[in-house]
Amino acid sequence: MVAVIEADEAVNETGLIYINRLSDYFFVTACLINLRLGVNETVYKRSGKVFKNK
Repeated sequence: MVAVIEADEAVNETGLIYINRLSDYFFVTACLINLRLGVNETVYKRSGKVFKNK
């Protein structure tokens, strides 16, 4: 998906929404698994080095 976007090619909007929701599902599932296993979550803080303003 990223390669297609960076190449300025047309992207199916429904596909983008699906991938976004799928990544949300995997994130929440990982959080639930960590909770059940007693693993502490890593807390990320917003950083100018990571999140560049456009």
